[in-house]
Amino acid sequence: DPARPMDWVPPECALPFCPDLKVIPQGYAKGETGWICEEGYTGTVVVGCDTRTTCIVEPMLSGCKIDQECATPELDGCRFDTSSCSGLMPGESCNLRCQDPFEGADRLATCSSNAFLAELPVDVPWALPLSWTLPKCSSPECIDPLPVPKGYMKTANGWSC
Repeated sequence: DPARPMDWVPPECALPFCPDLKVIPQGYAKGETGWICEEGYTGTVVVGCDTRTTCIVEPMLSGCKIDQECATPELDGCRFDTSSCSGLMPGESCNLRCQDPFEGADRLATCSSNAFLAELPVDVPWALPLSWTLPKCSSPECIDPLPVPKGYMKTANGWSC
């Protein structure tokens, strides 16, 4: 039947050898036990070989991404203290705190892990996000205003107009 598509399975092709790199790409270095990410880069090196479009066997390295700071959360500066969270690099942590006079337990914020970093393009134009939960900051007991403003009255149930 000429209209029926052909049934086939592509062959499994493997390259019998892979030449050494002639030029080492930025972000990679040859270590004692093999390829590593150079200082300022994070990830796990993956060594491969491909023919690309030229049909010439070429070695390839992937997996190293440039280290980038995590973005400091933009929170209400009157309620939350994020000062210890600026300039964090992947794998580092900081404490989100309640700003004085608010009270509450600190919460840990962590800059994205190396595994997450390896999935990002090298030239990401934005900072990485922090993984965090807001601290529960409560205001201290407020005192009643004195004198009591005109039109307000305090009762056993609270304030009323």
